[in-house]
Amino acid sequence: MEDTHEKLRKRGNQLILCGPHTQQFFALDNAGSLDAVGRDKVCADMEGALARARELLKK
Repeated sequence: MEDTHEKLRKRGNQLILCGPHTQQFFALDNAGSLDAVGRDKVCADMEGALARARELLKK
């Protein structure tokens, strides 16, 4: 995931995670991946992810 995030970042895009299950969330957190992506880009559901994407597009 971090490789994908880096490739997207280099192209000026951003990665938004939508609805990670609890176990995966904690694994990503322990690995430091959530900090790399940005905790503000981890959303509980699709509605939240789309809202976040709209916010990022306005910037």
